[in-house]
Amino acid sequence: MNIVIAGGYGQLGTALGLTSPTVAHRDRIARLGRSSLDITDPVSVRAMIETEQPDLIINAAAYTAVDRAEAADQRTIARAVNAEGAANLATAAAKARVPLIHVSTDYVYGDNTDGVSVHHEAPYCTVYQQSAQASQTPLPIDAPAHPRSVYGSTKLAGDYAVQDAFENIDVPCAIVRTSWVYSGAALPEHRDFVSTMMRLERQSRGNDGPAARVVNDQWGSPTNVFDLARGLWELSGVASAAVCFPEMLAPGGVVHCVGEGACTWWDVACRVFTASGGDPGRVVPVPSQEYPTPAERPSWSVLDNSSWLALGLTPLPAWQDGVDRAVGGVGV
Repeated sequence: MNIVIAGGYGQLGTALGLTSPTVAHRDRIARLGRSSLDITDPVSVRAMIETEQPDLIINAAAYTAVDRAEAADQRTIARAVNAEGAANLATAAAKARVPLIHVSTDYVYGDNTDGVSVHHEAPYCTVYQQSAQASQTPLPIDAPAHPRSVYGSTKLAGDYAVQDAFENIDVPCAIVRTSWVYSGAALPEHRDFVSTMMRLERQSRGNDGPAARVVNDQWGSPTNVFDLARGLWELSGVASAAVCFPEMLAPGGVVHCVGEGACTWWDVACRVFTASGGDPGRVVPVPSQEYPTPAERPSWSVLDNSSWLALGLTPLPAWQDGVDRAVGGVGV
């Protein structure tokens, strides 16, 4: 069995390589970076399929610099990777009848708050948090998609391209949307929100006053990259020595795979400080207006995991557990 991971040296590609099932590891897993597989080049993609003869392709390649993508000179690059690159890979895979797992994002949904504003002040107030969550429900796979950033819109275009490529053929293909992916100390070469908060906690030791100002009106489902990777392997069915997606998942079907639970970025930061032995009280909650970014972030992008569970797949661990392991450097 031959498995190709596009974007093989990114955060997710690395985690996929480290968590591969024994049966898959005994065969061939090709983690291909851009120098070996440029998904923006159709010729490169076709050559890869001819050379590797894959039984499964996992597309973990993406332009993920959310704020940088808003710059005029970066928009074309983001579209080339996230939209055109996904189309190239899906078209070639479908033509060769190769199963595909395409990884997408919560950013495709944009903001689904319907005017609800969520904000809670320090100290942490459990009652307020529960009432805020009650005003919203996790987003199902068929929630309206209206992205508000270049990153989100280009990823959505890629999703549509994948669906179009596999629309009329009976070949397994899944679009897996995830959110707030992190690895912390487990993959120190890959920077993310958890690793940034770990750095701020270390740098602030011995100092008085606030250590970080973090928004607490953006809600999501933090996902440990190793939990996501194990979920993708389970979805593929390769542990049984053959690519075997769940039968009820139609080609090009969307499924959500995220850490269990919901929280704000401030909640994540507090958890990182606590797990690092620091004082979470030094993390100051602020509204998004006080921390403007080039790309607009959704205020509510908590994803409903029921589509994952309906396929008989193992739910991912709670986000708190995932953050604790990332802070502790636990990967595999």
